[in-house]
This record gives sequence, structure tokens and C-alpha cells, in this order.
Amino acid sequence: MRKLLALLLLLVLLVVADRSAAGYAGRTLATELQRSGGLDARPSVVVDGFPFLTQAMAGRYGRIEVAASDVPADDTTVARLEAVLTGVRVPLSQVLSGAVTQVPVDGVDARAVLGYDALSRSSGSRRLTAEPAGDRVRVRGEVEVLGQRLAAAAVSTVALEGDVLQVL
Repeated sequence: MRKLLALLLLLVLLVVADRSAAGYAGRTLATELQRSGGLDARPSVVVDGFPFLTQAMAGRYGRIEVAASDVPADDTTVARLEAVLTGVRVPLSQVLSGAVTQVPVDGVDARAVLGYDALSRSSGSRRLTAEPAGDRVRVRGEVEVLGQRLAAAAVSTVALEGDVLQVL
């Protein structure tokens, strides 16, 4: 009975150590992302998968989730950025020595949310505004027709085509 209890206690301690190490890694990565990305607030980083310690020793992490708010991007700010990285490869020796210079990944699934004010600014026109219209966006502005300025509005969807944000 004592051996079973000791084994159970050891197993609990290993699970606690593993989850603590995963939490510490996530917090450390979040702090570095905040510093290197010039973020006002520390992002949320979750290193998924169990056991974490075997992933760390192998230098390969199955899934890392990152979420950040108010992310500076060129001349605008992304209101919310969420990304799931899969197949992340970072050798433990580089992590321990602080010499991580690149982070190869097999895949990234990301979602960026722009505020309506950022969408209006990115249009290049001072007279164009964007506002919510249910699950779509209402774009208002002025157009010139035969020398006359006319107000115009359209309800559209927004899509990213390559590196260009398009209102469709």
C-alpha cells in the first residue's frame, strides 16, 4: 500500500512539475513577445500538449496559442491578434542559453481584428469611414461624379488578399 501511495504521490508531483514548467515557458515567451513586439500589455501564451517536459527536451512543441491586443503593425494597430502555431521547433540548448534567433513552425493559423477606426485610416482617404453593420461593415464616403460631391455608402465584407486589405 505504501509503494502504491508513494508512486501516486510521485506521479502527482511529476504532473505538477510538468504543468508548472509549461506555465513558466508560456509566461517567459509572453514577456519576450511583449518586449520584442513593443506591446503595451503582455500577450497570452499557452504551450499545449502533455507532457510538456518531453516536448522541451525534444525541442519540438505540438501547439502554441498566442493572443495579443493592440498590436502595432506598420501605420495601424491590430485590435486583437490570435495565432495558433503548430510544429514549433526550438532546441532546448538554444532556449537555455538565450540564443534563440529563429522559430521554425510547420503551420500558423492566425486571426487579426482591425478596429473600424483603423480600417478607415487604412483606406487612404480622409473622407472614408467604416462602421459595424451586423456581421459586415458599412463603408461611407464621398465620391465625385461630374464635378459634384455625393455621399455614398455600401455594406461590404472585408478580406485579406495577400498583404492587401480589400473591401468587397
